[in-house]
Amino acid sequence: MNWSMPRGDRFTRLSPDARVEQLPLITPQNDPALQPTDAAGFEKQIELLRAQSDHIGLPGITLAMWPPSICFRDDVSDPCMFNERYIEPDFWRGRCSLVLYFCALMHNFILALVVYGLFGDSVAANLARGNYLAALLPSALFYAFFLLILGYFFWICFLGAAASTLRFNRTAQVIHVPGIKGEVLHLNWRDVRPFTETGQSLNGYFQLRLYFPQPRQMFLNVSKEFIRRYYSRPFNVGGNFASGDSTTFWANLDRLEFIRRYMEFGLEAIQPDEQMRRLGRVRKPSGFLGSLPNPDWWDLYVSGPFMRLLYWCATGPLIDWWVTRKKATYLWPEEVERLCAPDADLSEFDTTPVKSRTDVFYRYAGERGYELVDAKGQPIHTPVSLKPSNYL
Repeated sequence: MNWSMPRGDRFTRLSPDARVEQLPLITPQNDPALQPTDAAGFEKQIELLRAQSDHIGLPGITLAMWPPSICFRDDVSDPCMFNERYIEPDFWRGRCSLVLYFCALMHNFILALVVYGLFGDSVAANLARGNYLAALLPSALFYAFFLLILGYFFWICFLGAAASTLRFNRTAQVIHVPGIKGEVLHLNWRDVRPFTETGQSLNGYFQLRLYFPQPRQMFLNVSKEFIRRYYSRPFNVGGNFASGDSTTFWANLDRLEFIRRYMEFGLEAIQPDEQMRRLGRVRKPSGFLGSLPNPDWWDLYVSGPFMRLLYWCATGPLIDWWVTRKKATYLWPEEVERLCAPDADLSEFDTTPVKSRTDVFYRYAGERGYELVDAKGQPIHTPVSLKPSNYL
């Protein structure tokens, strides 16, 4: 099987070990009808997204946010997550941990009900008659039923919390995304089309979506129709780093600019704002719920203590210790670590950063979304060419 592409295309050769592991999977590359679309087809897919009412097109990566509007508040001092070679979001560890807390809390509640039920009169009567099966079986079945359901979701979310989902490789100008059975996808940053997807979800109402041309992928035992439908849509990468990234449209623009500036300029360009640092509002970005900057009496004396009580009842510290310990042992595939090394051979990639324009910028414009402005912040009313072919 040949999994290589010409230099500068969307992704590159997988390691030999990865190809061996993928042999049992479906390999549709020999069927022309089951191939990812070409560049023109990708642009048609993007136009279909623009026509959808739940998608809002965001500025392309050659447009920078107007500098006075930039105000980052992320602590990027952890070199394991933020350095000059790559940045790696820790969003899903926090989000999955919240589900783990809920599952553990529900388990403890069910267990308390079962234990309480064992002291009932009917159980005591059955035990007195020596009918142990009738005394204990209902409680055991009740507990086992919920244990299986909660245990399933707990284990799935634990795997998600302990793994990494993507890595922005600045030196190679690609995004590494883990696939199935050791597969690694390399998405060229210059191909990205950013969108906001609206609609209520567990993360918030505004989802930052980074769309790319579909790479060739391996599939498990799925139908050809599923593969056709899958390739009919662009490849989607979530852009969340922190729990607040999906709360507002403004937050989507901020996070997009955070990623864009890093990929163009490096770590120095995404340092937190000094005023935010002085106010104590700089936080390490994660999927955990952040504390409010100006809590009122309800937050301080009612909801805050109550949430801490639930956290301890759910054995939160034990879950955090377990997830942290497991995540510390997670390793990206050797291929990704090699491409992120200081002396990596990146000859197969176009490593030139995408330069942003210096005459046109964008800024948040309230209900109008965003507006284009010049270097002095004056709105631009004349048409500005923003076609992808003009700036990618």
